[in-house]
Amino acid sequence: HPAWVPPGYVFESVALLPYRGATILHYRWSDGVDALSLFQAPSRVSVKPAPGGAPRPEKVGAAPARLTLNADGRALEWAAEGRFVLVGRLSLEDLRRVAASVPAGKP
Repeated sequence: HPAWVPPGYVFESVALLPYRGATILHYRWSDGVDALSLFQAPSRVSVKPAPGGAPRPEKVGAAPARLTLNADGRALEWAAEGRFVLVGRLSLEDLRRVAASVPAGKP
């Protein structure tokens, strides 16, 4: 799990999702109104967030990342011993903070 999630968010579940011959882990937190999802996939799998605007470059720590705005809020995608997509209605600063607190390869 990430070492940090915003105050009020509580871990709700983890699910295994089959995707293109691999398994993706879907972790979910909620504050009772909004949800925060973290998807983790093997490095060889390309994980695409829900359609949205054109992705823009970002950083998660020193790793390159992409930010997309879509109907679910913001989606931040990066690679660090696996592929990760963090989706939620958090501020960009909070998304970066949650992402940076994910232990590489072991959310």
